[in-house]
Amino acid sequence: MTKAEPSHEFNKLVAVLGGGTMGRGIAEVALSAGHPVLLYNHRESTLETAAAAIRSSLARRVEKGRLSEEASQAQLGRLRLSTDLNDLTDASIIIESVTEDIDIKLQLLSKVERVVSKDTIIATNTSSLSVNRLSSRLDHPQRFIGLHFFNPAPLMKLVEIIPGNLTSAQVIAVAEALIAAWDKRSVTCKSTPGFLVNRIARPFYVEAFRLLDEGFEPPQTIDKALREAGGFRMGPLELTDLIGQDVNFQVTHQIWESMGYDPKYTPSLYQRSLVEARLLGRKSGTGVYAYGDTAVGLRSEQKVPSRAELDSPSFSKSITVYGEPGLLGPLVDSARLRGVSVQTAAATPSLSGSIGIDGGVLLRLTDGRIAEDVANQLARDVVLLDLALDFASVEFLLLSSNRRVSEGDLTDARNFLQLTGIGRPTLIDDTPGLVVARIVSCLINEASSLVQQRVSTPEEVEIAARLGVNYPLGLLEWRERLGVSWVESVMRNLSDLLHPTRYRPTPSFARSDSKHAPVSLAS
Repeated sequence: MTKAEPSHEFNKLVAVLGGGTMGRGIAEVALSAGHPVLLYNHRESTLETAAAAIRSSLARRVEKGRLSEEASQAQLGRLRLSTDLNDLTDASIIIESVTEDIDIKLQLLSKVERVVSKDTIIATNTSSLSVNRLSSRLDHPQRFIGLHFFNPAPLMKLVEIIPGNLTSAQVIAVAEALIAAWDKRSVTCKSTPGFLVNRIARPFYVEAFRLLDEGFEPPQTIDKALREAGGFRMGPLELTDLIGQDVNFQVTHQIWESMGYDPKYTPSLYQRSLVEARLLGRKSGTGVYAYGDTAVGLRSEQKVPSRAELDSPSFSKSITVYGEPGLLGPLVDSARLRGVSVQTAAATPSLSGSIGIDGGVLLRLTDGRIAEDVANQLARDVVLLDLALDFASVEFLLLSSNRRVSEGDLTDARNFLQLTGIGRPTLIDDTPGLVVARIVSCLINEASSLVQQRVSTPEEVEIAARLGVNYPLGLLEWRERLGVSWVESVMRNLSDLLHPTRYRPTPSFARSDSKHAPVSLAS
């Protein structure tokens, strides 16, 4: 089935309930696919605003050459507005997208079922409410399904399909065909709190705010590390300012409550204080950051020099690589290319992966422990390195050290890292898991839990991670790149240091079938 040739069932009327941002976005998607669309809202003024927004959106597409004027007018000609539920009678599918309030949705859905035919599919565009609970008052729950679109609906490629326990197989198949006909990519998951995308996204936000709860500062460093070392498009704190702190906090609280107050999802006290003070982010002018002409921008910090701009720092010492360097291998290769004398030595498992500088301080990738504990175990001073998406190209990296490390050893560590191309190694307080390693490990742990719980398939978890939240890698692919044992070690050490259940590693890490091939995102 193609976008231009929807099945005969969808040549019929599509009704969208709700004239807000999501409702009018879904209506535009259906119009673009060739359907007649009825947009319902109980307020006529809301409908007028929604219609104006759709006209404006289509006009922008015409201006950019993505749509002809004739096609734009044809789409607008298929749009009807109504404040009367009785006008829904002829709809083949109804997509409810009103405010995210369980009682309002339940009341509306009960009214809708009384006016539509027995063959009409009823869907809800909820981001986190239980599809089973929303269908509980319907006489025919087998025709009810969740279709979670993402904002902005016309642009975002992903749609989550969430069947309830009683949804029929035929309705699921029709929903999958519809989303494909609308030129979208779908993932199907169980009706579990947060579904796929919001569950995968929680550690990204929650752990960043948890670092602030623990006294980490400044917040810019968290965002910068995730962007520049982790490869994420935006940092979690700046992203929640964009989303709205109230909206993000509400979703986190809803998932936490629905998951039986699991400590993994406990909302942050720091974020709660922002919401209580109405410091909601960009829409209020201040959130984690201040916005406006006089505000300091997130990227107004000192520019990190590129590798081509780096002067060769003074580093004349040799290094010793103990065992296999693992993820730090690119740093060793870069040092060799720049003439550093590299020795290798056999190592115990606890020492393996370390890089020693001329018999002095050891550089190691964090494993979730604080540097003080690692130094005590090895009886050597250590500098721990945060995780990077690619150590061959990273230019900004966080470090921590134990208290005994001398200024001379810290200078040697910085000079070595700069020699390998890391233009701005940045020392922070001795923090469990640092920033990128901690958050990425928690993300991988959550994705692994979703697979283990059979909320969805491994392939669809990867699609959700790439298309739903735009992570730089699929999380299961990232797990295999880092090594299951390293991720499990980070989680166990965070569990020992910070909270016994919040960071519990998923039991599937111990299974032998954890390998997962990357999936294609092509439609």
